[in-house]
Amino acid sequence: MSLDDPQQEQGERPLLLLIGSSARRNREFILRSVTRRYRLWLLQPTEVSWEEPYLTGFTMVDNTDQDKLVAAALEVAAAHPVAGVFCYDEGLVWPAAFAAEALGVPGNSPAAIAACRDKATTRAALAAAEVPQPESSAVASLAEARVTAQRIGYPVVLKPRGLAGSMGVRRANTPGELADAYAAASAASYPNVPVYRDGVLVEEYVDGPEISVDSVFYQGVCTPLVVARKQVGFEPFFEEVGHLVDAADPLLTDDRLTTLLDRSHRALGFLNGVTHTEFRLTERGPVLLEVNARLGGDLIPYLGWLAGGVDSAMAAADVAAGREPEVDRSRRAVAAVRFLYPERDTEVVSVTVREDRVVPPIHTAFPMAADGARLRLPPRGYIARYGCVIAVADSGHEAQAALVDAADIVRLDGRPLGTDGVHLGMDGVMDGAQLGMDGGIDRAQP
Repeated sequence: MSLDDPQQEQGERPLLLLIGSSARRNREFILRSVTRRYRLWLLQPTEVSWEEPYLTGFTMVDNTDQDKLVAAALEVAAAHPVAGVFCYDEGLVWPAAFAAEALGVPGNSPAAIAACRDKATTRAALAAAEVPQPESSAVASLAEARVTAQRIGYPVVLKPRGLAGSMGVRRANTPGELADAYAAASAASYPNVPVYRDGVLVEEYVDGPEISVDSVFYQGVCTPLVVARKQVGFEPFFEEVGHLVDAADPLLTDDRLTTLLDRSHRALGFLNGVTHTEFRLTERGPVLLEVNARLGGDLIPYLGWLAGGVDSAMAAADVAAGREPEVDRSRRAVAAVRFLYPERDTEVVSVTVREDRVVPPIHTAFPMAADGARLRLPPRGYIARYGCVIAVADSGHEAQAALVDAADIVRLDGRPLGTDGVHLGMDGVMDGAQLGMDGGIDRAQP
């Protein structure tokens, strides 16, 4: 179907097929940015909702099924010139690669995307390229995990082979902690992400600050866009509770890091697109943890725009259309985000934002859980966030200081949950937008 395009008079803008839209609060800034240069045709299994003002057209299709998605993409392309395929959803990047391949538009092969999605395949490719990374083995049982952990040496980290966002990732310091770590890693799940037979990785634990780098690759040339310094919580888990992005971060021009990004992506066969790559900064230098074939989550691209004017979303769209991206670094600020979690497993009664507290350097504050949502902490659930607060300041110290009282800006009223019926997935809580929470206080948008 076609939709009324608010910018239809600019029909010369190239058309991109958007594979899935995801949550409004976390992703609307992407559509707002990209539609300044491109028209979007959305392919997803549900009706259009918040996305409608940004769309030229829409096809309802099961976009997790590569054959159905390819057929739908070819149908659109038969009626409209398609410049590229655009996707930022972890669960959809692999079928999206088949669509791009079928259309003959720029992109990476499905094999290259699969090599990023499957952490065991990533490890094998990086080992062949001699990229520094933790020692790692995929296992299919607790017994195999015990043998592998003993060989690697404690502490070890256990993680699901195909997930992202630190879901199910847990450190085991001793053999006595291994069973619980294996249970957490083997039980965590995410929609549309495959489950592997040898579904858990047992890895060497490497110490040091953790960062992520969102980079754009155009014809094999790497340009780092955003470095985010991660804050984690809920030990021995690695739940991501915040990030800090400095437009002047020296790692953006660090030759060692750029070299590792280049070598790792060449080893994976990833030559065009945007990736979210995670590292630990150890005493022996950067150690690569994983490569995700998509834009970063957790509002990291938005933080990059707030801090430095870097538009990662537009860079991703440009490369999808076969255009060399232009990287603008027009600001020199620091942006930080804090995600708010309950103190215990909680059923939400209400989440409220104190508008009077949303003043500089606080930039944005909004709820992330609807009334009635069940928020369970690791290992019973993951990403159990009830609120988000973003600060923008001249220094990292100032931005972090502004977030110390974030829980007083977004307030949670809830009641404790019991343990009956608990599972180790996400308990239905992705983020507030998917639970109907579109509200919030936002001082500016890109």
